[in-house]
Amino acid sequence: MSTSVSGSSVGSNRSSPVKPNTASITSHIRSEWSKFIYPHRNTEISKSDMKELMCPVDYNDKDWIRSSDAAPEPLHSDTAEEYVDYLNMSTASLCRPDIVAYKQQNPQRFDEADLNWSHLETTGEIYSKKESKAGTEAQAGAYTAYHLQARPDRVSVSGIWLKKEDKTFQLFITSACQVYHTSILSIKDHGAPSLFFAFVWSLYYPDVDPSISINTNVPLPTFTVRVSDQETYSGLKVSFTGDAIGRRTTIMTRNGLSATVIKEQYIEDGRRFNEGELLDIIHEKGVFPGVVRVGTYGPVEDQGSRISIMHKPDGHRAIVRYKTRLVLKDKGILLSKVKTIRQLLMCCYDLLEVIRNADKHRGILHRDISSGNVLVRSKHRSDNEPFAKDLGDMCFCKCLLAQSKDDSDGPSLKEKFDTDLLLTDFDSAEDKNRNNPEDSRVPKARTGTPIFMARMVRNTTHFQGIFRLPVILDVHEDVLSRYEKLYPDRVQDFPKQSRPELVEVPPNQKVDPTEFQHKQCYDAESVFWYLVWWSLLASPAYVSPNEPIPPVTWSSLTGAKDSRHFNFILPDTTFDLHSAYSEFASLLEEMRTHLIADLQFSKDPIKHRPDYLTEVFQRLILNFLIENKDKRFMVLKKSDTNREVELAAGGGAVMSKTPASGPATYASLIGNSVRSSTNVSLANKSSEGSLPPGSNSSTHGSNRGSPFPVLGPKRAFKKATLKKSRINKPTTSISTVSSGTKRGRELDELSDEDESEAKRYSRTRVPRRVSAQSVKSSPTRPESGASSSQQNSAKRRHIGE
Repeated sequence: MSTSVSGSSVGSNRSSPVKPNTASITSHIRSEWSKFIYPHRNTEISKSDMKELMCPVDYNDKDWIRSSDAAPEPLHSDTAEEYVDYLNMSTASLCRPDIVAYKQQNPQRFDEADLNWSHLETTGEIYSKKESKAGTEAQAGAYTAYHLQARPDRVSVSGIWLKKEDKTFQLFITSACQVYHTSILSIKDHGAPSLFFAFVWSLYYPDVDPSISINTNVPLPTFTVRVSDQETYSGLKVSFTGDAIGRRTTIMTRNGLSATVIKEQYIEDGRRFNEGELLDIIHEKGVFPGVVRVGTYGPVEDQGSRISIMHKPDGHRAIVRYKTRLVLKDKGILLSKVKTIRQLLMCCYDLLEVIRNADKHRGILHRDISSGNVLVRSKHRSDNEPFAKDLGDMCFCKCLLAQSKDDSDGPSLKEKFDTDLLLTDFDSAEDKNRNNPEDSRVPKARTGTPIFMARMVRNTTHFQGIFRLPVILDVHEDVLSRYEKLYPDRVQDFPKQSRPELVEVPPNQKVDPTEFQHKQCYDAESVFWYLVWWSLLASPAYVSPNEPIPPVTWSSLTGAKDSRHFNFILPDTTFDLHSAYSEFASLLEEMRTHLIADLQFSKDPIKHRPDYLTEVFQRLILNFLIENKDKRFMVLKKSDTNREVELAAGGGAVMSKTPASGPATYASLIGNSVRSSTNVSLANKSSEGSLPPGSNSSTHGSNRGSPFPVLGPKRAFKKATLKKSRINKPTTSISTVSSGTKRGRELDELSDEDESEAKRYSRTRVPRRVSAQSVKSSPTRPESGASSSQQNSAKRRHIGE
């Protein structure tokens, strides 16, 4: 099997053939990667360190030439010339590699339409006078991140930057810990030839996870995952990935009726609870309805040792990430894909029911209620696993709204637990029963996706003033008798209140982040922000022209500085929904009145109950469903294309990355949102066969991070609109925020795992100069008996030891 290298040719007008491996998930501004690559995770290393990472065996230059066993097959330069026409950069389009290498399975070359990111063995960028040197260097690093996301079978990938005029180059190697690169080197420098040898060697003996194999004989590569000798899954496709740098969440699913979902992550040791263990706790007494079920889970091993990567920056503790894998039994589509407000509200009622009962009966707080983690089950369970019988009066919306019938014994568990909701991604969840100082798995207190996080969680600050908290509403008379029958304890726990309460929040009420404790009410508030986000984007189908979102409204929800309290919670502020859904705003207005002040300052003991806000929101939603059941807007179908953000005065606007439609299966990363920084307005245009910008395609992911690195919907920026271009562009970007900014200091309070997601929504993009960090590595020789690839994979994963 030979490796073919494709290069670029200035002046050609053919588009890059590199195709997406899956439907696009979230659209980002492609140029961001050309400016910033996580400066704190972008490390310059020495030539010897790079050689050790790429070729962790002790071959010197003469060994390569002398030993036929060590030397790889030669590259075919004529093949490179043959492909030069297909990978040109004459249009200076972003996110299209100048150089790619792939393994050729047969004498015939790949057709241009078949080459895919997952086919690639490496990527490269060639310096162009049309672009800055720093920009093309950053792009070379960006390509390695995109490539890593397309190859779940790889622990790390390599890349190259070239400047042909003066024969200089840089090498890159990227893992979930870091983007490593050399300084700019001349081909005449001492040691440069051996470094090139190491680069070529890494193409033939890559850093792999031996439990995953890839089938590249097809236009759309698939993966086979061997969980154990008795458990293997084939025909898997990447449905979703998170940021390449960080947890690197990867979701793989199979087409058809199979509900199996493979979720892989690189988890920093000791920083979070084990998601598999938490799901086991939730389902320990039977199926907990509305929550994804887990099968096999645990660390991924290579030759008996856990696959891990490590980075140790100077003066800081080592960062070690271990690869973990979960086999999940359920999949669904994103709740954001539901077509009507009625469906949305019924699922949100059920979501609140899951939140309160997971806390009450299992001691589990999800802590990351967001767009990518809330799904609608794609099909009902066909297995016979029994439901848990210790969930008290837990009951979902369908049963509550069901017409009265002769059920003197009450509805069955199957009827009570009938829900389309599927809550996923418990990676950030907390087990309150195990949260003690002696447990090394005590989680970070503040976590989540910024635009959906409760204001207190995001800011650790109580808003001062004197506020009026309304009374909890009575349940609508049409369903009161059934409510009292199904929820007898709730009627007693939350009696009718006589009058509103004035609550005073003193000034200077900032909470020490280290003493912060998550509460159920914060997850309930996240449901409110989800409703705001969904309804703000919603546009009715078959209605033209579109009503754009005011830029101030959108930036208030998604901006780096959290201004949601002042623009959505305070009285006399508007939600700016589409006129067809304007009546829905009344529910949001009622819900926000209960968020005006933090409940801990209330003198009413009922408001101090952990599920008080959850009950308030459930009653409001239930009453709204009944009172508006015959209204047209409740069943008015939502368009697959979301609203755009209008241009502000002077042409400025917030950048919109909103979703349209597409076959979603699992997602835990936030997808449908906005990166607000540039003065451009994006139009939502989808291309056939791929999800539109911002859509999340998958079933169980981690809500923080950039999407899969595909060359998805065709788009190019021109003036203030988005036009179709000839190429498919990747849908991943990574940006940064200077820690010297106010927003940067806010982000420093978040865990490393959540920092990347907060930065994704930041409007502040201040490039930060990175000082080179000296990194040392300990070379290790391979043990005999293992394959060449497995022998050397583990040795290149730890740097800075």
